[in-house]
Amino acid sequence: MRPPIRVLLADDHPAVRAGIRAALMAEGDIEVAGEASTRDEARRGCLALRPDVLVLDLNMPGPPLLEVVADLRARLPALQIVVLTAHDGAAQARTDASEVRRCTLLWGIADGVKPALPMVRRRPSRS
Repeated sequence: MRPPIRVLLADDHPAVRAGIRAALMAEGDIEVAGEASTRDEARRGCLALRPDVLVLDLNMPGPPLLEVVADLRARLPALQIVVLTAHDGAAQARTDASEVRRCTLLWGIADGVKPALPMVRRRPSRS
């Protein structure tokens, strides 16, 4: 049996984090390893906890998204990043950089994290 997929949730709205946490925990093979309410907390949490996946809200407090994603890609190359947003139009302009294009981008919180689960499950095993 494979170990659970370890996820760090990063969203500045506690209710959104709670909803995503509940949806992920219902899958059975996913463990929420930590949570963050700012991009700085997300970066520190990823470096400390080394999750398999970071679920990151596109619009939240902290340093620029591209800075955080590039830093995490350099320091944790196996980390998969799922970027969530509820703002289709505003977010599109910020998704042209190569670092964000390498992430799974989910438009609309209503769709939740479920569309990204197949990608997450295909992740390489941790060594």
